[in-house]
Amino acid sequence: MRKSILVFLSIFIILSMIGCSKHESVEKKTSSSEKVENDTAQNKPKKKSKYPFPADIKQKGTVDLEVINTVDGAVIGKVPIFNILKTTKEKPITLDYYDFDATNLTFIYVDGVFVSTESFGKEGKTPITIKDDDLTPGTHTVTAVQFAGLDPNGEVEALAQAKYKIKVGN
Repeated sequence: MRKSILVFLSIFIILSMIGCSKHESVEKKTSSSEKVENDTAQNKPKKKSKYPFPADIKQKGTVDLEVINTVDGAVIGKVPIFNILKTTKEKPITLDYYDFDATNLTFIYVDGVFVSTESFGKEGKTPITIKDDDLTPGTHTVTAVQFAGLDPNGEVEALAQAKYKIKVGN
């Protein structure tokens, strides 16, 4: 009787351990597939930026920024989608801006990497050219920042962000 109980318990413990290890591998497969699905343009390794991206990236000031798709038309409040070919090397896009300080330069970043400096004013449009990593499929973030004393290591006086999406066709 004792032997049969010990054998039964041993089998039960072994089967429990096998069941747990299979559950872990299912969780690992699920989390790795979720990672692939959630991989957007922002999750890609970033290239070195000429000017550092601000640490505190919250909206600051009364400024506003929008990315406009002049080819397909703009729908306010929606993320514009740019359809490009696989062979596209660069693409001009238009930024609409509002309420920036005209006496201060504006630093433009795409996905945290410096792109250019522009002279934004009270209201207007300016073109920028996106290329390389900024053309990978997915959602990208454009950030316009004005720093105190034109020092990109200094305090942020104004910051606004807008998003755009890239879709690649044939």
